[in-house]
Amino acid sequence: MLQYDMSQEKKTIKKALRQRKTNETLTPERLQIIEEMAYNGYTKTTVAKNVGMSLGNIQRKGTNAYEAYSVGRKRLEKKILDDLIKRSNEDQSSTATIFLAKKLKLFEEHFTTAKPKSIKEAIDRIAKIYIAVAQNELNEEKATHLVGYLEKYIKAYEVAEIEERISKLEELLNEK
Repeated sequence: MLQYDMSQEKKTIKKALRQRKTNETLTPERLQIIEEMAYNGYTKTTVAKNVGMSLGNIQRKGTNAYEAYSVGRKRLEKKILDDLIKRSNEDQSSTATIFLAKKLKLFEEHFTTAKPKSIKEAIDRIAKIYIAVAQNELNEEKATHLVGYLEKYIKAYEVAEIEERISKLEELLNEK
């Protein structure tokens, strides 16, 4: 008796039904609802439940639902930032000003990760980073990252210098 495996056909049919369901839920009106809910601060989970779609449709990058949610969130972020700036300027609210300054990292010293020109420059940068941490001008996480980068540079420089010295000594020995 000949048996036919329908599992692949079932998967294809299920996929087509899911796609149809997704397309049905992504009407322009539903996309507008997703964007507005995101703008009003709702989470992706809440939006998905209220719109009647899976959370995956909103989380999957490149989908219309993801884009609509992202647009709404960007609008919300801009609104909050504009409100903070307004409160900071007009109401003379020190709390809003401090929060905004921290968010925009206005008082954090900017340290470069550009290649130092010398070991002395790398060591000077490390010293400045430690001073900035001690004065609460730079957070420890960023400082650790920057110091680690500079320490790797110093180590590589030292290894290269030692190799160069050994090569010169070997050349001198070979000449004799």
